[in-house]
Amino acid sequence: MATAQRHRPFWVYLLVFFCVVLGAGGLYGGYAFVTDPTGASIGMDAGMLRGFLDSYLPFGIFLLIAFGIAPIVLAWALLTRPSWLAKITAVTGWDGAWVATLAMGVGLLVWMAGQFVIWATPPQSRRLLSFSA
Repeated sequence: MATAQRHRPFWVYLLVFFCVVLGAGGLYGGYAFVTDPTGASIGMDAGMLRGFLDSYLPFGIFLLIAFGIAPIVLAWALLTRPSWLAKITAVTGWDGAWVATLAMGVGLLVWMAGQFVIWATPPQSRRLLSFSA
């Protein structure tokens, strides 16, 4: 494992902080949905799924992996620059941990858009769309 000892910019530490916060939230939400697939333990109602699925279990598993474990691993990778990300660095020319964190951020945006589509009521949708236009 190659660890760089040089000084890192403030933004790296800020990104590490946000990854840890996201990871903590993902672990909490994912664990809550896996242990209680009805969502009642964190104030969610299965009726909010609107027939999309019967329980929050698949969402809980996804949260645990994609937004619980992955951000914490990426926070560690941002600090240590492990060698297993070197291939991404070679292909993109950018630090592999930065690229992986960017991909996770895009995934988070897609996840949030999916939540909006599934849970937003039509009046809320109209308000948001008229605001963005």
